[in-house]
Amino acid sequence: MKEKELIKCDNSIFADEIVGKLNEVGIPTRMHDESQDTVVGAYGPIVGIAIYVPEEQYDRAMALVKPIAEAREKATEERLSAANGAGKGNPRKEKTQAIIIVLVLFLVVLAVYLYFMV
Repeated sequence: MKEKELIKCDNSIFADEIVGKLNEVGIPTRMHDESQDTVVGAYGPIVGIAIYVPEEQYDRAMALVKPIAEAREKATEERLSAANGAGKGNPRKEKTQAIIIVLVLFLVVLAVYLYFMV
């Protein structure tokens, strides 16, 4: 039986979710945790848990896995977007930035004053 790599998961929770879904519909799977290999870089720069399925069931398995992977990717993008935008509109951060600007300007004016007075 020839196998084909279906997907590479970044953690065991995601891999177990995929394997569980495939096993529910009777598609056999095999997981290979590439991070456990003794040869560093044997699987390329991105290691993970590869899930393999029989070649003849690849298309059916991909149809089942694709919505799960897309939902997970969308959730990850939303979390990253929320994390990147967390500082926007933060009044405390804006106040701190204003204080720093005023202090820098004060020091520049003081330096110019001292330069010309000495």
